[in-house]
Amino acid sequence: LWPRSAEHRASLIGDRSRSLFFALSVIPFGVLGYLNRDFVKSLFEVRYVAYALVVGGVFILLDEWVFCRWRQGKERQLESFSFVDAVVVGCGQCLALWTGFSRSAATLIFGRWRGFSRTAAAEVSFLVGLPTLCGTALYEMKSSWGIIDPHMRFQLALGILIAWLTAFLCVKTFLIFLRRFPLTLFAF
Repeated sequence: LWPRSAEHRASLIGDRSRSLFFALSVIPFGVLGYLNRDFVKSLFEVRYVAYALVVGGVFILLDEWVFCRWRQGKERQLESFSFVDAVVVGCGQCLALWTGFSRSAATLIFGRWRGFSRTAAAEVSFLVGLPTLCGTALYEMKSSWGIIDPHMRFQLALGILIAWLTAFLCVKTFLIFLRRFPLTLFAF
């Protein structure tokens, strides 16, 4: 049961630590979102969404045009994800509480600002997003379970499965895209 080589054991321990860090990165989002849920719901207005889209675009352009030059040749990979990265990216994820600010963009940009390569930052974004999105979905499902028609629960489960498969394919395609192109297209 126990890995035979010291390198393999160290790799497994590192993988477990990174998994824990990804799980912990959801805490700032969960706490801030829960404590400010009424305020967050008040942001569901067209002008606030428009502001969020503009600010998100500016953040992407700043990363691609300014911060990218500082990282030349010093970009980090996913294996170096640390507790500090989890805290910073987790706090960055809180921008997604602002309706219209993309959660993926927020975590990707904060990952880039922590020095990760484009593809590593995208992987960080998706791995940080997994516990966040699952937790949010479970919270909303718990809140709405009583109003869901019992005859529609199979369709709901099927919809969740189809959405998961579609998201998986989109993530794979997006990672291929990021290896070849910058994020400026998304900013505009």
